[in-house]
Order: sequence, then structure tokens, then C-alpha cells
Amino acid sequence: MNPDVPLILPEINGNDALNPPCNIIANPNCSTIVTLMGLAPLHQAFGLKGIIASTYQAVSGSGAQGIIELEEQIRALVAGKPNKPKCLPSPNCP
Repeated sequence: MNPDVPLILPEINGNDALNPPCNIIANPNCSTIVTLMGLAPLHQAFGLKGIIASTYQAVSGSGAQGIIELEEQIRALVAGKPNKPKCLPSPNCP
């Protein structure tokens, strides 16, 4: 999320990891990396400007505390009570 730190996909721009000020290597998540492998040739051939993609990740990826917090959020939502997230950064409840 820092414009000075390139997002590295070894098969696409791996050499960017060797250029200063790159002392941190960021790589995309599993959904993004697969998508970008297909989009990179389209970008090179046609100058792809952007895409809109949506992924839906399981809360279990945040571990046991995430599952517990989701249950607490659902109970609070159903009961009409306020809820303050602890480990899940942004609840997806209305």
C-alpha cells in the first residue's frame, strides 16, 4: 500500500525487487497473483488500464479469534446491539 514499495510478481516484474529503495518485497494474495499472471500479457499487448475484481475470503483465514468475533458480531447485529471490531478490521454488517 506504499507507492514506494513495488508489488512484486517474480514472473512479471521480479527485477523491480532489486532496485532501491526496495528493502521490502510485497506480493499479492493468492487470488490476485493468479489474475495478474493472465492480465500481464494483455497489459503488455494492449495497455490495460485497470480492472474491477471482487473476492470473498473466509473469515477463518484470520484464525480462531476471527471466527469467535464473527459470531459475536452476528449475535450483536441480531440483538440490535452495537459492536466494536477487535481483530476483524471492518465488519461487513450493515
